[in-house]
Amino acid sequence: MKKKILALFLCCVMVIGLLPATLAFAAETELKVDADTVSLKTTQMKTLTADAGELTGRYQWQIQAGEGVWVNILGANEKTLTLNYGLVASLLQNNTARIRCRMTTDGKTLDSNVVTVEIQPDAAVAKAPAKAPAMSPAIGTVV
Repeated sequence: MKKKILALFLCCVMVIGLLPATLAFAAETELKVDADTVSLKTTQMKTLTADAGELTGRYQWQIQAGEGVWVNILGANEKTLTLNYGLVASLLQNNTARIRCRMTTDGKTLDSNVVTVEIQPDAAVAKAPAKAPAMSPAIGTVV
């Protein structure tokens, strides 16, 4: 009976001894962007920052181009990404785009949380007339 209790005790000590190392590994392998949702006007710019803790590696920002399809944003390979309307305009779906950061380190690839970018119309753009008035072809006056 004493041997079984001793064996159980030693197993518990080993498991508890491994737990901090496992938690530390999980914590240092997380890549996190500092926002989950960004509201952006068409004339605005905002900066996203990726954080991988103490890990170092190669950053690559990506935009979602379709269901499960992520494409690299050309030249966006720093820890930060400056968002603007022009960057996401061609891939908007219902005025939103999805961005993430990918990091390659020590042969591993880490993907960050996905950031939803919501485009809000600017007041000046929203107040612009939807259709220009028709011009008379003969005299060039407004009809």
